[in-house]
Amino acid sequence: MKGILSFLKKAVNAAEGRKKKRKLIMVYAIDMSGSMTDTEKDMMPAYDEYQKYRAGVHPDTAVITILFNHSVMCVCDGKKISSVPKLKYQPSGATAMFDGFSFAIRKTLDWKNTPGNEFADADVLYIFKTDGYENSSMQDNVETTKELVQETLRDSSRGKSSYIILNEFCINGAKLAQMLGLGVENVQMFFRDKGGIDCVFKAIDLAIEIVADSGSITGAEWKEKTDKITYGRMTLGEIEKSTAELRHLLDFNEQEIAR
Repeated sequence: MKGILSFLKKAVNAAEGRKKKRKLIMVYAIDMSGSMTDTEKDMMPAYDEYQKYRAGVHPDTAVITILFNHSVMCVCDGKKISSVPKLKYQPSGATAMFDGFSFAIRKTLDWKNTPGNEFADADVLYIFKTDGYENSSMQDNVETTKELVQETLRDSSRGKSSYIILNEFCINGAKLAQMLGLGVENVQMFFRDKGGIDCVFKAIDLAIEIVADSGSITGAEWKEKTDKITYGRMTLGEIEKSTAELRHLLDFNEQEIAR
């Protein structure tokens, strides 16, 4: 975690003197299907450390965390960021991606409407992290999930909503974003090792800073900034450009297998 903490401390120093940050709700929808096995070893401690860090930087933050495989569970139900419990899970099962994403949105909308909730009008950042394709949703599908996403983007009367998708290197995140009515500027890749998980939280932090300052992610600002994150000897943007053909072939083969 030293690398990510150093990166985040620099972000804090750069943010000094800015206007007071807006209230914010962070909503995680994290894939814990069987194909995510071994990623939890780095994901759980990184998540825990990151919430501690954000609690010091932006205490007016609430967190909702949803885990999904073939079922969906809420492991953090709108707690203030200073009281977020440690993340614990064991990957297994299939991928009810649309059930997980839709549940996260509905849970957030319901929680915001709780009487007396100080975050009722807060802006929301939805963070969708997955390494696979939909294969087991029972409650929702791409149409119902897209409708929810677009509804939250249209209605800013009680706070703005923003979405980022963190997809594994070999998955076509741009296609998933398009299915939900989002753009390529809402997508960034991740890798499965510790360095890759560190990149995940650097990308999340850049998104949160944009939302906390301006209320929402618009245009290509977040994508352009995260493309400059270094993984190994290359930036994520360089990796994306140099491996575009390979990822297209991997995506095609994955879809053929899924059939």
